[in-house]
Amino acid sequence: MNPFRYFQLAAVACALAPALASAVPQTNIPDALGEVDNLQEAKQLWLVQDVQKETKPEFFTRLEKDAAAGNVKAQATLGLCYYQGYGVKKDLAKAVELYQQAAKAGHAGAQNNLGLMYEYGTGLPVDHAKAHELYVAAAKQKLRDAEYNLGVEYDQGISVPQSWTEARSWYEKAAAQGHTAALTNLGNLYLNGHGVPVNLETAKKYLQTPADVGNPTAQYNLATCYFLQHNATEGTTYLRRAAEGGSSNAQLEWGRYLYNSAPPRRDVTKAIYWTRLALQTLTANNSKLLPKAQAQLAFMLMAQHGETDAAEAFRAAVASAQTGYPDGEFALGLCYVNGTGVASDRAAGFKWFQAAAAQKQVRAAAMLAYFYEDGGTVPRDYKEAVKWLRIAAEGGEHQAQFHLGRCYRDGTGVDIDQKEALKWFRLSVQGPNPSEDGKKALAQLSGQLNHTDAEAAFQKGVALGQAARRDHSSMVEAILALTEASDLGHPLATTALARMYRMGDGVPKDDEKAEELIARIAETTNPSVLCQIGFTYLPTGNQPPNEKYVDEALGYLERAAQHGYGPAQGPLGFCYMTASPAHQDFVAAFVWLSLAASQGDESSRAYLERLRTRLSNAQTAEATRRLSELQARIPTRSPGQQPAQ
Repeated sequence: MNPFRYFQLAAVACALAPALASAVPQTNIPDALGEVDNLQEAKQLWLVQDVQKETKPEFFTRLEKDAAAGNVKAQATLGLCYYQGYGVKKDLAKAVELYQQAAKAGHAGAQNNLGLMYEYGTGLPVDHAKAHELYVAAAKQKLRDAEYNLGVEYDQGISVPQSWTEARSWYEKAAAQGHTAALTNLGNLYLNGHGVPVNLETAKKYLQTPADVGNPTAQYNLATCYFLQHNATEGTTYLRRAAEGGSSNAQLEWGRYLYNSAPPRRDVTKAIYWTRLALQTLTANNSKLLPKAQAQLAFMLMAQHGETDAAEAFRAAVASAQTGYPDGEFALGLCYVNGTGVASDRAAGFKWFQAAAAQKQVRAAAMLAYFYEDGGTVPRDYKEAVKWLRIAAEGGEHQAQFHLGRCYRDGTGVDIDQKEALKWFRLSVQGPNPSEDGKKALAQLSGQLNHTDAEAAFQKGVALGQAARRDHSSMVEAILALTEASDLGHPLATTALARMYRMGDGVPKDDEKAEELIARIAETTNPSVLCQIGFTYLPTGNQPPNEKYVDEALGYLERAAQHGYGPAQGPLGFCYMTASPAHQDFVAAFVWLSLAASQGDESSRAYLERLRTRLSNAQTAEATRRLSELQARIPTRSPGQQPAQ
């Protein structure tokens, strides 16, 4: 076995991690000109490109005179001009002097702006306590920027004890006045569960307004909300907008998304472009995300095969690895093993894989396992290989899950345990990028298991479930028995469990778990199993129909019905007859109800009679034609002739 086969071209993880954006202080001092009486004149003279230069001195002469006379608004305005360099040479000392005069007189804008200068050490020594005092004074006058800045202080624990409750209170006050950054940070609190339960809908509500006006941080976090809700369409829309708006986080994730997407959306050239763009910004800001971006670029360039790409990949991997970032260490290990941008050196690669695996980098752990199994660079040690395979497999690495299952199946480094092998083979084929080797091994091993045990466990689960419903007692024992049967490959036990998880029957409702179970048996051709899978997608009781699930139900029921399976034909016809307009099809309903009725299903015959009155002549003719075609093609089975389970 070539231990490096799976990792010759490194792939970048495709799942977008939840954004953990922290509150961002308002570093730009707000324009206080709006608080002076001569706002329009100030903007005309100093903030428009085609100003009349000869009028500038007149404005400043008057402004200087008013400020010297104690006019608080003039002092605040002139302080802003000196701070920003509006029409005068920038002079922070002058700005401080004027802001202090206006702040002392109670001008809220000057208090907030002076607080920012203390917070960032702009023209003054850093003094967070003084900044806090000034923000409080301005916030008492309901200045929204000061309320927001207090929220940031409590959010990050700057000069005050960290408190998300206090942060939320101040953000809410600023947000009530339309402060977009406060809305963004409120959304972040609900997205990340900081001081409140995670609530994606509430997070989206707060993030939507700033996202709509072009705030890239809000757009990025709104994208995260949609991805977490499995809405890739909206997620990618806002992620792209955030990337185009300059969010380095979004640029990094947008590049990763383009790289990992399936054709035709996959675009490696653009993926590398966006990753490089993010890298430039992160480098300039010396961001903590820099090693992540360097590793991501290295992975992408490794697959390009050009000498220039290889050299850049190696440089990026070195830069990332030198910070101790595990993905960077793994990338550098790959460079050495594959000779990417450097002479091939398996021993050096092994050392970097060790460093990454020590930090639970699952692909590096898998590589260590393959080193120990191969026995070329290090002495062969199957037990050590299993140790690292387990770390990688438990971390979700599909190919490692397959190899761990193989070890249990063959007794390599561990005692033979077919059930444990089955478990790991099954895990290796679930989710994105399933192991093709795992699929083959799973099919082979499943066929070898003792189906008598599986049937016994299934019957035990059914009996326990019936007793629990009759006695209104716990379903725990029934669930355990059905789970055992499912793990042994019993398909009807698997569908029964899936339906229970879908309905929350005896277990917490868990649609994701239901989908995992169905994925085990989705490729079956057994019509009775297909029928039962279809039933797991149908609503029960007063549940409203889920249109996506209706699609799935119709698909599985039709696959079963095409085998001539009567118990699927009747429900399929009923679904087409009673579905919402998006799925309703009276012609298809007539065809399938007719086939079921011909096998003696009285319920289908009754529904068929009701349906006849609703069909037009054209629909009746079309239904009759399609029925004749199906009758000639589909075998008919009586209930006693159904396939064995």
